[in-house]
Amino acid sequence: MHNTQTPSQEELHTRFSEACQLHQQGDLDEAKSIYSELLEYIQAPLLYYNLGLVHHAEQDFEIAVKCFETAAEAMPEDPDCLFNLALCLKECDRLEDSVIIYNKVVSLEPENSDAYYNLASSHRELKQYDLAIKAYLRVLEITPNHKSTINNLAYVYQLSGNIEAAVTFYKRLLELDPEHEAARHMLAAVTGTTPDNSPESYVRDVFDNYSERYEESLTKELKYNVPQKLRDALSALDDAPMRFLRGFDLGCGTGLGAEPFAELVQTIDGVDLSPKMIDIASQKGIYSDLFTNNICDALRSATAEYDFLLATDVFAYVGDLSELFELASTCSGPNCYFLFSTESTQTDNFILQPTGRFAHSVEYVRTICGRQGWELCLTKETHLRMDKGKWINGNIWILKKKNVIE
Repeated sequence: MHNTQTPSQEELHTRFSEACQLHQQGDLDEAKSIYSELLEYIQAPLLYYNLGLVHHAEQDFEIAVKCFETAAEAMPEDPDCLFNLALCLKECDRLEDSVIIYNKVVSLEPENSDAYYNLASSHRELKQYDLAIKAYLRVLEITPNHKSTINNLAYVYQLSGNIEAAVTFYKRLLELDPEHEAARHMLAAVTGTTPDNSPESYVRDVFDNYSERYEESLTKELKYNVPQKLRDALSALDDAPMRFLRGFDLGCGTGLGAEPFAELVQTIDGVDLSPKMIDIASQKGIYSDLFTNNICDALRSATAEYDFLLATDVFAYVGDLSELFELASTCSGPNCYFLFSTESTQTDNFILQPTGRFAHSVEYVRTICGRQGWELCLTKETHLRMDKGKWINGNIWILKKKNVIE
């Protein structure tokens, strides 16, 4: 349609219809091209809105924000335009701005449960728990059995210290969905019950949802530096090897734990339950093989013989360590070193904390080490990471596989 003559209204309408059809068919590049072309002739807010939808679908959220903002200037009371603007603002970490826009949406559509749900989520991320609770409760007034809302409401009550309300809503969720493993796990955590391990689905969902901001959150906000502490502790051992042939990073996440050991270990494999964490780890060039699996199954099926094992910030999701340590011994060679961290508890064994994470006593870990053929080289108390402005205390550990004399 590029010519020196301005197209007719009919030609513009035909071209717009063509772009909309391409958009619906998923041909985003061609649709985007036509929308942009049409803006040369007519500054219609609907063009900016549709262009915003294309950029949102392509995850170009900053450009999408500009498109929706332009459309919203001409359509200030269009709830769909405002809703999509708020979505993209949240994706750009402009949470305060997203709250403002979501509030406009719910003022225009008081029964819009999706807008209230997203408003609550923005408040939750801003740690504005009272406002988050208020918005989640409004969702339940509109949609009483909205399971995601009930789950999030229970968790926000837990974060705000209202354990009684948290228990009420975890139980309500389990009445609606008896197989909801995350709710059952968190209910156990807040009521003082300790299972053997965290449910796989719970761990997978936590880290899939956390994957994109995992490293920045852990290292900058929570001051986490356990991998480097383990690396320094290993270097300080008099008889520790200077090089290892093959390592296995258990619960590897994004590869943050293995990074300090990349030059020390010739070949490193990794395993994690979260596919999204594995995707990030695969981009770092650290690992030879990566497996999406639980740790015990990965150790059980391992064909390599390892002389270096690593598990940083992993046993917070594993209560009973017996089987894992036994399998680790089975697939490791003579003098294999095993480095890991644990959160501290003064109980005799291990305990599921209200956070949903496990803590292990020093006595328990020592007992498991000896029972499963591991010699303790070093254990050291340390700060693991921050939580709500306070340090989480724990231990770093270095074990060595005992040599068995026939």
